[in-house]
Amino acid sequence: VDWARQRELGFSAVVSLGAAVDVDLGEVLDYLALDPHTDAILLYAEGFARGRKLMSGLRAAARMKPVIVVKAGRQQSAARAVTSHTGALAGNDLVFDAALRRAGAVRVQTLEQLFSTAELLGRRLQVDGPRLAIVTAAGGLGVLAADRAADLGVELARFGPATEAALARLLPAHAARSNPVDVLGDASSQRIAGALDACLADAGVDGVLVMLTPQAMTNPLDAAKRVAEASSATHKPVLACFLGGGHMQAAQFALTHAHVPQFDSPEAAVEAFAALVAHGR
Repeated sequence: VDWARQRELGFSAVVSLGAAVDVDLGEVLDYLALDPHTDAILLYAEGFARGRKLMSGLRAAARMKPVIVVKAGRQQSAARAVTSHTGALAGNDLVFDAALRRAGAVRVQTLEQLFSTAELLGRRLQVDGPRLAIVTAAGGLGVLAADRAADLGVELARFGPATEAALARLLPAHAARSNPVDVLGDASSQRIAGALDACLADAGVDGVLVMLTPQAMTNPLDAAKRVAEASSATHKPVLACFLGGGHMQAAQFALTHAHVPQFDSPEAAVEAFAALVAHGR
């Protein structure tokens, strides 16, 4: 809750069930599925006692709104800890994985991934497909994002001729114009915005991730404002990773106030996009 307040994300409800001796997860899911104030459901679980009831609740909820699940006790040593914690039966992780897919819920592996996904769901973003474009002022970040995309089955979009021509006009000759697009470390806010607009205009792009690190020749706050303007003018998800500390803080706050999802790492941004794609699928 403290994390969400800083990110300007709201919770319709926060429910902690303890050992669930009376009210259980299935009943809570039934309630939240029909709650008009709830746009998405984030679920932390250790184990399940009433499996049939829970799966019925998951199926019903996932057909109405995104349900994202992080489950503790995936490994045998952790499962023993779960048993001592709440008395829950952790169960076979592969079975749980298959059951979630069947129900239509999306599984993430870590609390960080759950929070990253909340960034997108809290902005009520939807994605039409898995094709992601990456615009970065730091080449290394683009490589890290591309690696994580490959891990998760997120496609790197292939640009059409019009996009390639637009990027050729915009970028220096030695800049990388394929995906990821490297606008280089001397990029102005205008160059970053131009590359973002070119990617968003491509019919083969379903979402764009824009990344910036502290650069001597780039004004991060101005860049954030231009990213926010582009985001407000499109239905496609625009994700931001303005990486850094105090130098980037004003830009990060500007993105948050403009309801642009802002992530602390390339991997977190790609993981959130992958969860959005998985929900759509």
